Amino acid sequence: MVLRDYQIETCNKVATRLAAGVTRQLVKLATGLGKTCIFCHLPDYLGFKKRTMILDHREELTNQAVGKLRMWNEGHAVGVEMGDRRSNGERFIVAGVQTLGRKGSTRLAQFDPFDFDMLVVDEAHHATATTYQNVIKRFTQNPKLLLLGTTATPNRADGEGLNQVFEEIVDDKDILFGINGGWLADLRGIRIQTGSFFRSYKSSMLYLSITS
Repeated sequence: MVLRDYQIETCNKVATRLAAGVTRQLVKLATGLGKTCIFCHLPDYLGFKKRTMILDHREELTNQAVGKLRMWNEGHAVGVEMGDRRSNGERFIVAGVQTLGRKGSTRLAQFDPFDFDMLVVDEAHHATATTYQNVIKRFTQNPKLLLLGTTATPNRADGEGLNQVFEEIVDDKDILFGINGGWLADLRGIRIQTGSFFRSYKSSMLYLSITS
């Protein structure tokens, strides 16, 4: 497995800012640029020897992360802490935020933050939610822990800023970067006349943005 050049650049930026003492980092990469591959590769890239947890909010993301962790970290067990799925001391844990972060959950207490080098918050635009904060606050009791958020969309609809969770955006690669680099398909706009009526209009026009 080999990272793309821009993914290596992202890893370098994470490493550089971590060496400078920035332990709460946010990485913004457009969908399709391989955020999961990056954070699955980072523990080895950064020389981490302790455990890593990936925190997400959907089973689909959990299964994706488990698969990628196994690809990038052969020989290391990957556990899942979600619903009726239980981890058992594995080096890599993928956890559901509803399982660990809900009020009254006893399962968060089984994890000692000082046993971990990194906590990754996938889809980090959700990180200000109470469930995420319950997990983040416990893990960041370890001052050396790298808290890494990854997202394609850091702007929240409710206007809450992620700066209350993360210190800085260490890398920012948008969809235009991906298109220009040939990593993402260009956008095409198609106008469709439906012939349906809406209020006083004789017809409505539906605009769709799709990828080629």
